[in-house]
Amino acid sequence: AGNAIWMDSIINAGWSADTLAGVSSTYNCHGYAWHMSDGGDTVRIPYIPDVEKYYSGANPTYRAVASSGKYRKVYYNGAQHSAIVDSANTSWVISKWGNGPLVRHLPNHCPYNDQYTYTLEYYELIIDNLPNSVSKGCAVDISTLDITGATYNWTGDTSYVCAVGNTFTGSVTGLNTTPPYGKGEAKVKITSTYSQTTVKGIKEIAVTSQPVSPVISGPTLVCSDSATFALNNVPEGNTVTWSSSSNLSTSDPNANPCTFVSTGNGSGWIEASVSTGCAENMFAISRYDVWSGAPVLTSMSGPTSTPNNQWAIYSADPYNSLMGLQTDDYNWTLSPLNGNSLYQYGRYLDIAFYNSGYYQLVVNAENTCGASGYLYKYINVYDAKSLSITPNPGNGEVTVAIESTDKNVLIVSEWDLEIFSETMLLKDKKTKLKGNSTTIQTAGWTEGVYIVRVKYKDQILTGKLIVKR
Repeated sequence: AGNAIWMDSIINAGWSADTLAGVSSTYNCHGYAWHMSDGGDTVRIPYIPDVEKYYSGANPTYRAVASSGKYRKVYYNGAQHSAIVDSANTSWVISKWGNGPLVRHLPNHCPYNDQYTYTLEYYELIIDNLPNSVSKGCAVDISTLDITGATYNWTGDTSYVCAVGNTFTGSVTGLNTTPPYGKGEAKVKITSTYSQTTVKGIKEIAVTSQPVSPVISGPTLVCSDSATFALNNVPEGNTVTWSSSSNLSTSDPNANPCTFVSTGNGSGWIEASVSTGCAENMFAISRYDVWSGAPVLTSMSGPTSTPNNQWAIYSADPYNSLMGLQTDDYNWTLSPLNGNSLYQYGRYLDIAFYNSGYYQLVVNAENTCGASGYLYKYINVYDAKSLSITPNPGNGEVTVAIESTDKNVLIVSEWDLEIFSETMLLKDKKTKLKGNSTTIQTAGWTEGVYIVRVKYKDQILTGKLIVKR
């Protein structure tokens, strides 16, 4: 019946209001607004000085603000009435009407509007005035009341900010840049052991643009005696974590600068990441490539068989500029030297072989960390033979000679000569020839191209003879 009477009053007055709980004399407006709405037990707070303790005096919980907002308290100054702002719609309030019901209503749609001249005062949980903003990817500290024995839970809105903490001080991280005039919300819940209530508060924080990404600086060569790397431009409120390839190690991956040592030879890398208490990997930090330890040579390119009186080119592989090798850090050795000439250009070697024989070529390299292993290549240097036909074209006497890359070598073994026409008919043949050359007579031969074939030891040499009148 009591609720019906109040609903009739609401309808007759034309108020925008609806009841949330029935009439009761066990609690009043102040008890509901300042204690029960935070989870406290059913109480009456009949005296205004007891209400004022919440927002004034030596240890206030709330402070005055200019407008309504989530979790805010409302005091009708002049009407001695209290309410809370409706968190679902901050244009409305919820209050207990005397011994009547608990009502959700527009602030002025209530019995006190006609009976009193009052001013609406809004109060919020005391949270630091600063910070007002945080950069995207950065973190700032935020504080509220330090209540002995209380438990704290900081959270964010997850769209623009995240927050973390379980003491009166929390950490707020910018997740996304807020739009013009927009704000992110850092929230805190304080559960007091004294009042057995959970007080809630919101701090609005703008999120500004993200600063430049941090960059790693340091040497490109890491030895066993350690090298130091630094992450520059670390964003505010972030901690650094280092990682590396398996051939590097550090004793303190959270230090900045950070020291690494080589534990194995080869290509390596160092990475750093930054994180706040509630966000990580918001900055793209480029991997830093290094060389760990002594040089590593895996292969030697170049011929294993080559004619004498020619150049042969060799190289030590692979090449990696991070190994820290200079031109004179490669060590090349030919054994035996035997009158041949070596021309070294760092990892490259040119050899002028003047004498045939069997040789061993060796190379290794050294940097400030140590020396590589040795690479070996066995080389057979031989006398190269070719066929010379002069004059060509010819008409009459023509000389066919076996030439060698070694000009001092004379052909001492017997050799055979055959000459064929274009249709592979045998035109001339000589066997068991001595010396380097022989002559043939082409007078009377038909004009055309003839195939000259020489067999010397196990080599077959060929050429073309052109007969022209």
